[in-house]
Amino acid sequence: MLQWVVELNNSLVERCVGGSSTLDHETRQWVRSANHSEADVRLLARLQNSDSQQRYAVCTARLNCYRLRVLENGESVSAETDLDEQIESSESDDEATDSDSRHEASKDETRNPKTLRRAMQECWQAVDQTKALLQFYDSLIFQRVRGDVFRSAVLHFPAVLGINEEIGRLRRANDFSYILAGVVYCVRVMAVEIILPSAERDDQDEEDDRRFQQVRAEYLADGSYSVMSKMLRLDERFEISLDVLQDDVTGTKRGVSFFDNAHNGLREKGKWTLQRILSDNDGSKMRRHGLWAMPLVRRYLRKVDRFRELL
Repeated sequence: MLQWVVELNNSLVERCVGGSSTLDHETRQWVRSANHSEADVRLLARLQNSDSQQRYAVCTARLNCYRLRVLENGESVSAETDLDEQIESSESDDEATDSDSRHEASKDETRNPKTLRRAMQECWQAVDQTKALLQFYDSLIFQRVRGDVFRSAVLHFPAVLGINEEIGRLRRANDFSYILAGVVYCVRVMAVEIILPSAERDDQDEEDDRRFQQVRAEYLADGSYSVMSKMLRLDERFEISLDVLQDDVTGTKRGVSFFDNAHNGLREKGKWTLQRILSDNDGSKMRRHGLWAMPLVRRYLRKVDRFRELL
């Protein structure tokens, strides 16, 4: 059954990614943005590396398998109660919030992961299985998160993946960030499919755009006390659009780079980046007495290359 869940999940992610390509470009920019009031210059789009999409889909598939195993094995009554309460809490929020009237039609037992399991066991038709899986994600994504963030399955599971099982310690940032990026990407493509179903694209109008903006502001933007907001804050960082970055490639002066160009506004960010590197135990070894240890720097850069391959 779990193998079938993985295949169904991969199919759903592909459907959501494909459907996002038919959205209006501005909508894709808003989905891509974490900002509450400003669209991203980039579009939510299919990943250039197909292996990355497959890797990201597997992360969310493992979330489903994890939840189904909890049900199947009857593990931890408290964990079971917590995960069921988050669904009930989500449904209560739906009733209290006008903007969530879109959930009224889906307030049935298909939102319970037990129904997802039954869909697998009883071999429902593929379209009904996909519907049950998407509504399961619906119940997990569109909810408020306050206090104990790990009561949210979507936030709890990446934390579990952040543990290196072999050594019983947390993974290094390079080995975890791509997992978090994968969950964020999948949540975005599935969320927009839930709000603006691709099968109804031809019938969608300005009213649907307004509804999308309202739901996005409440559940997909930073600072919204939502699952997505909490995920975005798990990885503190700064962003800059490459379209506005200025760099003089003809410059040959040692120690001068695009960080020093006042237009880019990166001088302080350069210090921030350096502090982040040197705060790590291995990173602090790269610079001693004001000088860089080049063998260690090269080893660090190889780790960066590996990290980028995983994105």
